Amino acid sequence: MVDNSYYINTIYQRIFFLTVFFALLSLALFACRSDDAITPTVESTESALPTLDSLPEGWTKIEPGGETRCAHDTPYAYWVRPGTTNKLFVYFQGGGGCSTAETCGLSENYKGEVTDNDNPDFTIGGVFDLNNPDNPFKDDTMLFVPYCTGDIHIGNRVVTYTPESGEPFDIHHRGFVNTEAAFEWVYANFEQPGSIFMSGCSAGALGSMLYTPHVIRHYPESTVTQLGDSGGGLVLNIEWDIDSDYDAGQYFPDWIPGMQEEIAKTFTVAKYYSALANYYPDYTFAQYNSAADRIQTRYFTADGGSADDYPATLQASLDEVAQQANNFRSYTAEGNHHCMLETTKLYNEENDGVRVRDWVADLANQIGVENVQ
Repeated sequence: MVDNSYYINTIYQRIFFLTVFFALLSLALFACRSDDAITPTVESTESALPTLDSLPEGWTKIEPGGETRCAHDTPYAYWVRPGTTNKLFVYFQGGGGCSTAETCGLSENYKGEVTDNDNPDFTIGGVFDLNNPDNPFKDDTMLFVPYCTGDIHIGNRVVTYTPESGEPFDIHHRGFVNTEAAFEWVYANFEQPGSIFMSGCSAGALGSMLYTPHVIRHYPESTVTQLGDSGGGLVLNIEWDIDSDYDAGQYFPDWIPGMQEEIAKTFTVAKYYSALANYYPDYTFAQYNSAADRIQTRYFTADGGSADDYPATLQASLDEVAQQANNFRSYTAEGNHHCMLETTKLYNEENDGVRVRDWVADLANQIGVENVQ
């Protein structure tokens, strides 16, 4: 029989030394932290961030620091790709949301941190296919706003959720703070863009819609167009109190009647679009959806609706906005897919004789488009 005592003792020694090493490392890191260890901040000033002129070709990751945070109290970052024109393309990343201990406790409901995997260079389809000559935004400077807060990019609240079983946990709903930091960089580097195209998918569709009035107000001389991709059916059969969930009401534009007093507390996509488009009749606002979007249908049924009723309810919501604002446009495609702008469907899909790519390009170029159903 082989005596393994030597090898066992060696293994135990290695485990002991590794344990001591990591313990000392943890103490060193702890000693370097400030007393406010619960909400760490990374000090950063505008001058410390790279300027647009200094950026290399391709995507650059920028960490703004300050009060920005992701849901799991990790640092936030956004990406910028310099273009060759005075045009700006903005894309809000999508993802799930949460507002209860049950939903925020499940990681599959939302993404709680930004990683290098969020780099849009890894997304080779749709608007991020920068080598495609058919890409209507390939020459624009691009801002990619990651989503890691579970609050549709609009919150500023740290919530302690207490599950029925298990320990309480904190979620940093800092979506608006993160978005504002990304646009502070834009404001510092663009005196007046010729045009700005605000877009995003799913929760990002709502994020782009919610932040657009702030961009219009900052750049009153710029042409601003907003297109929400696969977000028009996320809030259909309920009225959502976003203000209570994320302390978001303060960021609804107080210069638009009813936004803070009513809509932030009884939010629906149709209600928000109607108020926004009516207040800004010289700007174009739009939505793209697939008629039986599987993800939006899931949210619709979770809110008490029937999957069979989703297509008609979605169309009724779009029609409601169109009846109240003649500067709102919608494209409703066949199928159950979710998100178009970041996929090859941007170039391949056609409905009612209208190619999606051409419809989007005409929106961006301020060429009148018709509703597609």
